[in-house]
Amino acid sequence: NIAVIWHVRDILSFGMARRLLRRLSIRVPQKIICISRPVADMFDQNKVKCIIVHNGIDIKKTKIESLKKNQNFMKLSQKFSSKIVLACLGQIAHWKGQDRFVRVIQALKQAGLPVVGVIVGGVLFPEREAGFYNRLKKTVFRLGLEEDIVWTGRQENIFPWLEAAQALVHLPRQKEPFGRVLVEAMALKKMVFANQKVAFHEIFPASWHAWLMDENILAASKKIIKFFKMKSRTKLVSQGYDQTLQKFDRKIMARKIENIYQSVLEN
Repeated sequence: NIAVIWHVRDILSFGMARRLLRRLSIRVPQKIICISRPVADMFDQNKVKCIIVHNGIDIKKTKIESLKKNQNFMKLSQKFSSKIVLACLGQIAHWKGQDRFVRVIQALKQAGLPVVGVIVGGVLFPEREAGFYNRLKKTVFRLGLEEDIVWTGRQENIFPWLEAAQALVHLPRQKEPFGRVLVEAMALKKMVFANQKVAFHEIFPASWHAWLMDENILAASKKIIKFFKMKSRTKLVSQGYDQTLQKFDRKIMARKIENIYQSVLEN
């Protein structure tokens, strides 16, 4: 008579592991806590058990960490002077789409926008991604963007880099279970340009939905240019920050999970 609750935080690829998980979900757990609708979609025949509780963050800690600027940051950030800084955060991998980010920077520069792109992250799995990383470096060189792309390498604290940016650009190739870094960006009052591979409509306020990034790089770049020409962009960014306070504070997440536990125990 032990209550079992699953907390599922990832999307399993189609295959034996996913089929096994779905079969076990019918008998084993009383409830399945999922961090987004895309995660819950794995249990399409058993959704009655699924409850969505989005990831929460420590907003106060995020702000404090963003102020801790080390010597490496101070050195590399000299390129940021008088430029629009766009950041791309995450492990360097083909599915993460850093090559798309480079193409966006190229398109923005060709359109006359004074931008610098910051790629924050390193290669976590060199046996799989070393080739992609080398091709990415060559692409930057071939496009003449050596002075327009900053490589930070892997960072223990990503928040100073996010704080230094005017916006985050996130264009992954594979569906992501949530997109925590997008929420962290909103907590620092940054605009986020992301595609539909993240839980876009769950994360962002309705006023941001028109800013969903196209798969076409030129079309995506035009939206970014449009944003930076807007006089009301500060208001738009503030709406993202308000969304973080109302939906993604870790205390809100904890209360929701506690309520689920209590409900299962009472029944």
